Amino acid sequence: MFNVQRFVGISVFACVIWIHGVFAQCTSDPTGFTVTSAADSITITWTAATGSGPITYDFSSSIDGSVAHAALTDTSYVFTGLQGGVSYDATTRVQATCNGVQSEPYTEMIQAGTIPMTPELTVNSDDDTDINLVFIHEGEADSYVIMNDFFSGGQVTTSNSFYFVSGLSPGKTYEFRGYSSLNGVPSETVSYTHKVESDAVMGMPPMAFAAFWIIFIILIIVIIIVVVVVVIYCYRKKKSRRGGVSRESTRELDRDHEDDNNSVDEKNQWNRRDPYEYADYRLTEAQRKRAFAIAAQKAAMAS
Repeated sequence: MFNVQRFVGISVFACVIWIHGVFAQCTSDPTGFTVTSAADSITITWTAATGSGPITYDFSSSIDGSVAHAALTDTSYVFTGLQGGVSYDATTRVQATCNGVQSEPYTEMIQAGTIPMTPELTVNSDDDTDINLVFIHEGEADSYVIMNDFFSGGQVTTSNSFYFVSGLSPGKTYEFRGYSSLNGVPSETVSYTHKVESDAVMGMPPMAFAAFWIIFIILIIVIIIVVVVVVIYCYRKKKSRRGGVSRESTRELDRDHEDDNNSVDEKNQWNRRDPYEYADYRLTEAQRKRAFAIAAQKAAMAS
């Protein structure tokens, strides 16, 4: 005999079991890891699973060794106490449990890193218009960005910690700003100011300054030549006065010599006469007076 009551009971029990099986599983699995970096920490977030509650997560990652955590209620995990500027290639896994039923696990190899340590931007080669910019820092970095209107597009990105800049304009000041980056995470921005010396010298362009110096040197040479000529002229003139006579002086000496000869002839005539009648030119003044006195007495006696 068909037992209706028993049939209804079994049917209700089966329906409850079926309903529980449907609503006790996760209707969507956790996916999509997102990495958020800080100076000494990394936060990994994932998309939440859906299903009947309560929902918990089993999480593991090799960012900091081998980390495994079960029964997490949050959809994120924070690694703390990390060193700045360190990059990690980490196998990361998460699996949800919805009301005691586990979802499919989600696994991904992620690249994560702490924020690069603040670098110093300076130069290790300075040729005024050509400089070599250098980032100095601790920790890791996989790219570097330098910003200035001098560059096409206003910035340049390089995988090297140095960058050579050439063709800067004389007399202009440049402020270069830059930062290092690790896994797409930038450091703080730093700057370096470079002033290019002006080509102007004493307020003059280089060509004008060169012309000025050429003229100045020529003028100095001319002055030196004039001074030398004057010194030689004065020296020769002084020497001629000491060791020789000029033509004019020679003519004067000739005339004086001629006069002296005439005087000698006259004196010789006087010497042939009575020495008491005329005073000899060689006599002293007293002798001459006495000679004139004797001559006067003789003249008086003769008369």
